[in-house]
Amino acid sequence: MDNRVIGYVSTVPIFIDDDITVLPDEGYTWAIKSSIKNSFKKKNALCALAAVIDPEYKNLGLSKALISVLKAICLSNSFSRLIVPVRPVWKERYSNDTIDEFLERKREDGLPFDPWLRAHVLSEGIVRNICHRSITICSSKKRWEKWISHSIVPGRNELPGGLAPLYFNVSTNIGTYTEPNIWVDYNCSE
Repeated sequence: MDNRVIGYVSTVPIFIDDDITVLPDEGYTWAIKSSIKNSFKKKNALCALAAVIDPEYKNLGLSKALISVLKAICLSNSFSRLIVPVRPVWKERYSNDTIDEFLERKREDGLPFDPWLRAHVLSEGIVRNICHRSITICSSKKRWEKWISHSIVPGRNELPGGLAPLYFNVSTNIGTYTEPNIWVDYNCSE
């Protein structure tokens, strides 16, 4: 029997007011900071930071299984909410679309065009809002070029696998990548 890991989730417990429906623009970064900053408060929600499936096992319906695991973690810890800054998997195919434009893409049946976002909606998640600055990474030109294995130019650069462009500032020698995500919210109190 193959005991290989084919998927995993990463989460952080947080405190969030139950009546908040517009979630922070800083997404992933806010969740980590909030968990630490409010460490003295009783946690009432779970924020998913990552849900990953081995590429060999994609398109087998495992995304819904990962979402079910996240919901089960919420229930077992008596959390009332699961919030997810979703990284739409097909956004990189539409690099010229802003995240706002990409979110407007729908299938004929009205469901989200992006399969990962669609899996959330079909699992009873509510799309709340875009978090335009979910993750920001700043680093030197040399380090960026090492990470992405090609040179970068001043200004806008396409980033392989990125959801947004990388901007390189010559005067500071810093490249900045700011990734947007889409907040999905689940009621886990039922």
